[in-house]
Amino acid sequence: MKDDRGLYYYPNTQTHDVHMYVRENDNGDIEFRMWHKDYPHVWDQHEWIPIDVVQAAAGIYNSEHEGQNPMALYDIEIAKRLIREEKGVLQ
Repeated sequence: MKDDRGLYYYPNTQTHDVHMYVRENDNGDIEFRMWHKDYPHVWDQHEWIPIDVVQAAAGIYNSEHEGQNPMALYDIEIAKRLIREEKGVLQ
């Protein structure tokens, strides 16, 4: 999906209150940025986060919080597909 902020998907299909925006930076790396209906300041206060930073932070989080999956919000395959579709490259 796409709106004035860019390409996004719903990380939780049970609600549309959270949008996960995706883009490809100039180096070809995928970046994420979250918007939440109830917390619009999150969008304003946080920048785009490259997937390698997300993965590194998730590794640290996992070592401290066993059994929880912080990567559940960040779906690299959906992000890649949205970006390909936007470029007109269907696979």
